[in-house]
Amino acid sequence: MAIDFRVRPPFKGFRTAFGRRGGSTESDEVLIEGFIKRLDEAGITKGVVTGRNIAGKSGGPDIVVPNEDVAELVRKYPTRFEGFGAVDVRNVPKALDELDKIAGLGLKGVAFDNPWSNPALYDDDKSLFPIYEKSSQLKLIVGLTASAFIGPDISYSNPAHVQRVASAFPELTIVVPHGSWPWTTQIAAVLIESKLRGASNIYILPDVYLNPPGVPGRQDYIDLINWTFLGKQQLFDRVLFASSFPAQDPLDAVRDFKQIDGIAPEIRDAILFKNAERILGLA
Repeated sequence: MAIDFRVRPPFKGFRTAFGRRGGSTESDEVLIEGFIKRLDEAGITKGVVTGRNIAGKSGGPDIVVPNEDVAELVRKYPTRFEGFGAVDVRNVPKALDELDKIAGLGLKGVAFDNPWSNPALYDDDKSLFPIYEKSSQLKLIVGLTASAFIGPDISYSNPAHVQRVASAFPELTIVVPHGSWPWTTQIAAVLIESKLRGASNIYILPDVYLNPPGVPGRQDYIDLINWTFLGKQQLFDRVLFASSFPAQDPLDAVRDFKQIDGIAPEIRDAILFKNAERILGLA
């Protein structure tokens, strides 16, 4: 059993946003049914469908998956998918209104790619704070994508930015797709600090930097998962499994994760599905 906490399936706006529409004549229904079969093969019982609203990435056109598309997929397959919407962070009043719509659509969270906005924003940019505050009020989980390839330079993935958001909004649940790679030691320190101040509101999804072998820094995530500090504190309960499809095929992601040596079965299960069940309110 597994919950894939970040998928962008071949359905409606996702096909355009992720460049997979091309000349395909297959319908959304055919493609999504094939995708669900792939999830079944992988033993994935639920996927978290993550929307996107990137405002003029690299000076190009906006990349938008309408929140209505995410909600439609969740509505059609309520036992298979949970949804995260997205907002245009350039227009704060509009974003705040959109958060109400996201909550009204029954979506569980809102995804941000702030370093890819135009202009690029660090996650702790004060212009974003009203959006985080309302997300917290609406009990929406916030996804802050962070890796070396998200934004103009590596400084945008420094987990200090996430740490400042988490400190400012201790009631806000934050997930970090790509796990702040390559700042692997630093994100471990952020998770420790979060636990020690009693907030524990940050979760990481190391996805393609943890699942496949050979990735530089992968062992740091494995050490983070297995480490016990202060005699009893652990961090594995702040790690979530994800393929970030189409970044990795879900079947490959589950296979690669299960082949990691040295992770106890109970810890493996926590990462594969129990941690996700807890923060999604499914347990």
